[in-house]
Amino acid sequence: MLENLVLIAVIIMIMWIGVLAYYLVTSRQQTDLQKNIESLRDVLDKLEHKSS
Repeated sequence: MLENLVLIAVIIMIMWIGVLAYYLVTSRQQTDLQKNIESLRDVLDKLEHKSS
């Protein structure tokens, strides 16, 4: 009985570590994407001002 509880606890801890890792990776990607979008907007603004 105790062995089953230990196994379940280990599985739950592994799942939480996986969820945390997924969150950290996706939040990092979102930050990078946001920076890329801002730099693309800057480039487009510069191109619009040159063509005007």
